[in-house]
Amino acid sequence: MYLDEQQEAIHQAQLLLKHVGLQPADMPSHCSLPSPPLVSNSIDLSYVSPSITYLTSEEILSGKGQLTRQTGVCGIIDHPLGAILEFPETGGQDGVGIAHHFEIDPYDFINPKDNIQYSLGGSHLGHNNVSCCLLFDKSTKQPALCNQLKLTCCSIKKCSFNT
Repeated sequence: MYLDEQQEAIHQAQLLLKHVGLQPADMPSHCSLPSPPLVSNSIDLSYVSPSITYLTSEEILSGKGQLTRQTGVCGIIDHPLGAILEFPETGGQDGVGIAHHFEIDPYDFINPKDNIQYSLGGSHLGHNNVSCCLLFDKSTKQPALCNQLKLTCCSIKKCSFNT
């Protein structure tokens, strides 16, 4: 809510109170609440995505860029824990894209998909138990079984603070 809208809302509330015979001075002191704290300056609201690490020809030929049986990537971007991504790099060719690798907290899981500022939607295609060659079991060195979900970028999400 913009400042002028807030001022208008306060003005309307004052008129309503006056209409029912109350003045702000008539309100008990426990009704006056302290202002909410400001957003901490320590929160980094300007996350800049790291550069793409492009795979070499040798890495691609060895299968390192193979995401699934039908899809490959030409580069990987590693994001730190809690990264909020505004414009995800996608790549320029069908079937060959950019992989976004998000660090996650196994004890407080937040789906990284929820930290992408563009709404994801479109043709919700997907498959369960797909072998993902970019993620693997550390003990067996075998590709991890993942749930594959294909979405498209629709539009920017509306900020919850902008009503």
